[in-house]
Amino acid sequence: MTKDEELRYAFEQRDELLVYLSRQFPCHLCERLPGDPSDEDWPVILCIHGVAGQMSWHIHESRLHMFRHVPQIQRNHWDGHDSIERHKRLRACAWQDI
Repeated sequence: MTKDEELRYAFEQRDELLVYLSRQFPCHLCERLPGDPSDEDWPVILCIHGVAGQMSWHIHESRLHMFRHVPQIQRNHWDGHDSIERHKRLRACAWQDI
């Protein structure tokens, strides 16, 4: 498997998990903030509101069809979390009492 194929496979796996999370927690899609340095092929952000706060991921345009069930809002209200904080919040969701 080439590096590009490995990367594509990793994002496919990630997106399948994000679809699951988006069906378990309140969430929405929104546009990127002005000045966002991510590639133009990643135009939308999935924002999931977990038990410890919001968690967001850029979604590639080729994968948007997987998130048709998620409402889209106009304003982006990113709280400034980085990937380290997002993973802490994700772990909090995993350890919540269900």
